[in-house]
Amino acid sequence: RQMCIRDRDQSSPGIITLTLPPDCPALAVADQLESLGCLVYSRSHWLRSRNWLQFCLMGALTDDDIHRVLAILSDSSLWRNTPSA
Repeated sequence: RQMCIRDRDQSSPGIITLTLPPDCPALAVADQLESLGCLVYSRSHWLRSRNWLQFCLMGALTDDDIHRVLAILSDSSLWRNTPSA
């Protein structure tokens, strides 16, 4: 499965939007991420209709916080445990 980051020229630098493939429902991925302690935005109609997730990188985040999220996103078990649409 492949995800991509939306065009950075059209977004806030503190918000990262991920586009997920059609067979990987964003709400299911969001639930998995939330169970691992990573809160993402995914529940609005606008995001759901596009199968997008958003991460907000504002506030008191450390490099360790960012590395933890990247490690979770890189872990293939996240994608294996996500039910397909």
